[in-house]
Amino acid sequence: MKLIYPVILLLLMTQLVFAQAGQAPELPTDYLHPVQTPVAKEHRQLNDSAWTQLVQDEAFQYRMPGEEQQRNQSLSWYYKFIRQVFLFFQSVLGKLLLWCVVGALVLYIILRMLRLKGNPFFLKKNKALPVWENEADAETLPEDWEKAMEDAVRNGNSRLAIRYAYRYLIQLMSSRNLIQYEAAKTNDQYVHELAATSWYQPFLQMTRKYEKVWYGGFEVKRSEFETYHAQLTGLKRKLNDMPGGYIPAGKYRAVPFLLLLCILLWGCKSADQTDWTVRLSRGNKNPYGLYLCYNSLPELFPQSAVETLSPAYNISRLRSRLKNDPGHSALIFIGSSFQVTDKEAEDLLTLVAEGHQVMIAAREVSQNLMSLLHTGKRTPELNSNEVTQCITMTEDTAATAYCFKGLNILSFFTAMNGNEKQYTSLGQTKDKGDNFVAFSIGKGKLLLHATPLAFSNYFLLQQQNRFYLPAVFGYVLHPQRLLWMDFEYRTAQQYGDWSILWRHPATRTFLIIAIITLLLYVLFEMKRKQRIIPVVHPPLNASAAFVQTIGMLYYNTGNHSNLAEKMVQHFLEQLRCRFYINTNLPDAAFAAALMAKSGWAEDEVYRLIQQIRQVQSGVATDEAFLMDLHTTIQKFLNYNNGTI
Repeated sequence: MKLIYPVILLLLMTQLVFAQAGQAPELPTDYLHPVQTPVAKEHRQLNDSAWTQLVQDEAFQYRMPGEEQQRNQSLSWYYKFIRQVFLFFQSVLGKLLLWCVVGALVLYIILRMLRLKGNPFFLKKNKALPVWENEADAETLPEDWEKAMEDAVRNGNSRLAIRYAYRYLIQLMSSRNLIQYEAAKTNDQYVHELAATSWYQPFLQMTRKYEKVWYGGFEVKRSEFETYHAQLTGLKRKLNDMPGGYIPAGKYRAVPFLLLLCILLWGCKSADQTDWTVRLSRGNKNPYGLYLCYNSLPELFPQSAVETLSPAYNISRLRSRLKNDPGHSALIFIGSSFQVTDKEAEDLLTLVAEGHQVMIAAREVSQNLMSLLHTGKRTPELNSNEVTQCITMTEDTAATAYCFKGLNILSFFTAMNGNEKQYTSLGQTKDKGDNFVAFSIGKGKLLLHATPLAFSNYFLLQQQNRFYLPAVFGYVLHPQRLLWMDFEYRTAQQYGDWSILWRHPATRTFLIIAIITLLLYVLFEMKRKQRIIPVVHPPLNASAAFVQTIGMLYYNTGNHSNLAEKMVQHFLEQLRCRFYINTNLPDAAFAAALMAKSGWAEDEVYRLIQQIRQVQSGVATDEAFLMDLHTTIQKFLNYNNGTI
């Protein structure tokens, strides 16, 4: 608990630092004005060999909707099928299906391990169970179950007979496909498989009876076995009378495989068809993807490092990311709908004012950003996709037209509310609409393109349209670093200051590791722990201490005779316990037995016996005799290793 307060303080300081770093200065009132013409432009080119290498992929051989596929008619059906299988698993649906299969397989293995071996996190260590008589013989599978039960009863082992009867019942159930027999399964698993059938209750009763007799170690009488055998006979008769139309439990195993085959065949049918959906992403090779555009950047900007941004990236954080760059960077945003918050719009223009270049190509641009630019946008209607549409570059003296037939690319920008244009036109549609414009803001430049489809694969593959890329990107001047963001619909997300902890790789990695560590700690601490076994000390020999205490009491009071009697009684008790000698009469037989078992000298033994007789006779004892008796007894004890 002592560490939590510094951690909270550190997080609060981190939040404050990033919040202050994310604050953008206010834009000057006269920040916006057209770019002076002619607009500065760099000569960029797209090498023919590099372009040929890009487009030689078979994925770019598009087929129009409804076009008959005749290219593969000369191939065998087997080759087509295998090819379509591989094409299917390269698609999004195929990859998803593969991940589902892998996940299901891993889950099956885990459940199988838990099912057969139990949950390893909550189990105690295995204990050695007693092995009952004839248990090894009970593990064998007899050829004749009835004969095996009769032999066990004849030998007086009804427990073994009940075990044979229960295992015979399991074999009968398995042969009728009521249960799936496996050697590693438990009895409760078989009971669970019959939970939804009429066999549940009788099978449960026979299972509990068998477990009580076999695992509980209870002996059973012959009459109890006969009752158990009668239940077995009744169930056997019902199993034999089972109608032939019964559907076995394992018959539906083929259903998932048939379903998988149907999905596969459907995927094979559609895998070779061209997907004309608009998905403006850098990895999409379909007609309206950005694969060719993105992979042409290294050729168009050989001196620039290309980086990618997630569509959810907070644009307000770009200033702190780019503030340490030695040179200015360029940001390229291409997608269908580009939406930003008010703060992101202001921060984006501030970024441009600091000297960076920004290019946005989107069908819809956030209204708050367009308001700051005092610019509107229009999209004329297109009667048919078969109409040829053309766009041009304004400063191109050759007036090269880049045309194609497809979705609408005729959107253009206008001045807002009839005011004077705040931009410079760089490109136009065939109707002289400005579809590519530039704004001069501070030290930098903002480029807006009204037609993101002009950067799609399908557009660039038409005639000489690939030269449209160097014509457009020529207005992006010598960037030190090129940041790319492609998106379908970028929403205007409200980012909290705490979100920076997750969006930065370092803090995100820290949080992930912390969460995983916490989960592992909780998982392993949930395991039931055995209490510490207390240390059991050996019992103290308190009797010797007690005797010494009593002896000192008698000695200090001067009652030497009584003390001598107690010493003799204690010594004789030790002799009886160690040498098993009859000490009732200290006579010659006693002396001979003591010498034989202790090995002490004869004269010493007789001297000890004489002293014992004197004490037992009641003769008064003085202190000197008491000390002599104690010395003699101690000599005997020391001769026998200090104890008897």
